[in-house]
Amino acid sequence: MQLRILTFNLFFDEVARSARMKAIGRLVEHFRPAVIGFQEVTRDALAMLKGQQWAKFYDCSVDTAPPFQETYFVALFSALPVKSLETYPFSNSGMGRELVIMQVEPIPGKTLFVGTSHLESLPQFAGPRVAQLKESLTLLRDRRRSSDSVCLGALFMGDTNLLKADMKLLDRRLAAFADVDVELAKSGRSKCRTCEEAIDKGAVRVGKMAKTTVAGGKVMEIRVCW
Repeated sequence: MQLRILTFNLFFDEVARSARMKAIGRLVEHFRPAVIGFQEVTRDALAMLKGQQWAKFYDCSVDTAPPFQETYFVALFSALPVKSLETYPFSNSGMGRELVIMQVEPIPGKTLFVGTSHLESLPQFAGPRVAQLKESLTLLRDRRRSSDSVCLGALFMGDTNLLKADMKLLDRRLAAFADVDVELAKSGRSKCRTCEEAIDKGAVRVGKMAKTTVAGGKVMEIRVCW
């Protein structure tokens, strides 16, 4: 089973908002993700998105659970049946940040927990930001373990605002990696660093910055190996 998941920071500013929401709508219509996580959502932007044709096929978290603060917020859209919805305002946030969790049903009788958040911004708030990430992952793990149904797992997505300097506050295994890029292979010449199979032109590949493996370069892997 494969699911398409989309996460996108909408940018709360009014600049070209209508054009930007239309462009995002075209992305949704093209990729048809099962679940979408949006960050920096405003009421105006949400109204523009929900007015588009694709939105008729999705349930929106904001319709059931109002955001913690209204300036801008996060929202989940699901094209899958929604079994439960929870919101968790972070107690250490001075910016009104929260975690939204949906339990969706990709297959009858089998569920998946999906969470999205927009973690604390600005370099000086590394401590709260990392604590919010850890709290999010812990909550998702606990939901997966306590699920009454057959649970396929848990997924976190969103705008983490993580900086390279934050990595030392995380698990050391995570500190070995920086940004992860997902892209279509531009040629058929690259190989997967895990299985050494050729990556076909146009195939989805994942590139990650591995400090201990490639200095200043990326390790490319086939999607299934990642």
